[in-house]
Amino acid sequence: MPRTPDYFADKTIVITGAGSGIGRATALIFGREGTNVLCADIDGDAARDTAEQVIAAGARALATTTDVSERAAVQAMVAAAMASFGAVDFCSIPPVPRSRARFLDIDDDLWKRSYDLNVNGVFYAMQAALPHMLELGHPSTPRRRDMQ
Repeated sequence: MPRTPDYFADKTIVITGAGSGIGRATALIFGREGTNVLCADIDGDAARDTAEQVIAAGARALATTTDVSERAAVQAMVAAAMASFGAVDFCSIPPVPRSRARFLDIDDDLWKRSYDLNVNGVFYAMQAALPHMLELGHPSTPRRRDMQ
């Protein structure tokens, strides 16, 4: 992460999978930088544990129980970030490994669940967050006419 003093301070990031692994590490790093962190995970207890760690480090945090394969759940997650922090500046949606399987052993159920989490989850999060980012004039988002 570039060390630009205070660049992330008082900005807001939504992090899925924040209950463990890459998501938790990302939440803790951004919290250390003074970023408001929405910690989302399908395991709500794990998300709350991460949020508590972020708060203990001196940043603001909120936890949500979110299944990113469900559009309504993702929309509620972004709405919670907006209600608590007033903005969404960044989203981090790390990939979710559902299980280890040799390529030829992947069945339809595993394929569909992995696709729902790792493709649809990103799509739903971006569709939920981008309108708020555009409305707030976030500099890293394309102009609205470019999105049509």
